Amino acid sequence: MIFDNLNSLFARAMLNGVSPEMRDALSVISDEMIEDSSQRHIFKAIKDLDNFNSTVSSQSVEELVKDNVSFSTLIEVSKNTVPTDQPLRTALQVASLYNDSIATHELKQIASLISSGKPFDRNDVSARLGNLSQSVAPTAATKPKSFAEYTQGYADVLEYRQDNPDSCGLDIGLDVNIEKTALVVLGGQPGMVKTALALFINDYIASKGGKTLMFSLEMGGDQLYERQVSAKSKVSSKKLKAVGVEGLSEDDWSFISSALVQLSETNIYIDDDPQLSVPVLIKKCRDFKEKHPDLKLITIDYLTLMKLPDASRRDLAVGEATRLMKLLAKELKTPVLLLSQLNREADKAAREPRNSDLRDSGSIEQDADVIIFPYRPEVHDPETVNKGLARIMKTKVRDGEVGDVILKFEMGHFYPTNLVMQEPVKEEKPQRRKF
Repeated sequence: MIFDNLNSLFARAMLNGVSPEMRDALSVISDEMIEDSSQRHIFKAIKDLDNFNSTVSSQSVEELVKDNVSFSTLIEVSKNTVPTDQPLRTALQVASLYNDSIATHELKQIASLISSGKPFDRNDVSARLGNLSQSVAPTAATKPKSFAEYTQGYADVLEYRQDNPDSCGLDIGLDVNIEKTALVVLGGQPGMVKTALALFINDYIASKGGKTLMFSLEMGGDQLYERQVSAKSKVSSKKLKAVGVEGLSEDDWSFISSALVQLSETNIYIDDDPQLSVPVLIKKCRDFKEKHPDLKLITIDYLTLMKLPDASRRDLAVGEATRLMKLLAKELKTPVLLLSQLNREADKAAREPRNSDLRDSGSIEQDADVIIFPYRPEVHDPETVNKGLARIMKTKVRDGEVGDVILKFEMGHFYPTNLVMQEPVKEEKPQRRKF
């Protein structure tokens, strides 16, 4: 029974990845509960990959255990075993069965000792019975782990990462690798089109086969979808809205049809509840991650439109919200992209933004692992030589390098480009003639 339950649990992890409930389930299982050596290696591989934020899949587990587990055993687990639909319950059954077998063996020994007619230590028997009462009531609590325990699996995971560079971080299309537990803040002045950049990032991830979840408190899901139709077809949103008056050409319809086919295969999910609160958002994210363990990114557009936690001051409420978003990313092992406005002084300033410009709370800057600003020179200088270009500024990258990426901005959408920003031509002041 324990053997079959473990296979059912491992099959779920290898086929669907590690969800929050699966992570809780794995924490219930300990090495001593697993008698079969192949199962012990599979269990260790799943735990090691998840501990170091690498993707858990049949392929990744096979790569780590190939020297210790036969291919036929892996096929039996990943292909021929029905995955459990209740991971935590299955894990608790394994723990209960194991503890029951230990308790049965211990009780038999104690009963034999008492019935032998020989003197025995009653304090020792009492202590053994006390230990039994704890062992038959397992809990799904995490336990402290030493560096020695982490070290055992790290080298194998490192080798797997070397052969599979996309298994650990997340490429968002801006030449930066995002950790799976990262809080990414995207800030910007009015007119710098933060939402358009968020859509660009979500679309880039989806184009690579990823799945994203976007909470939009400012715009409806239908508006975001139409924006993507425009971005894919390169037919302006204005033209799409005026179709009943101005009509569309045959080429327009062809491009739009192609865009609709692409979007029908795009795994971007939109939640446009305008009354969203922080606790409700957290619950929705947990439920979605449980159903879709392969979720790659959570986007919130934007922070201060949510119902914030109660606090005596707004900056404290914002600080608590960003702290909870940071914890959410860590819990789900899914990056959170948080859109934020800038303060009024920065909105008025005709300059590139800074981290200190983020509105309402310095904790946003502190909690963020990555901070990104889109900057379009033409917003402040309509005659700029860089019209149609945007500098995507990475001003904070924890464990990485800051820098810029240049994107093309056309009809309200961002596109990749090979163009570079030109330095503005400075007018030379006429020199005074000396007499």
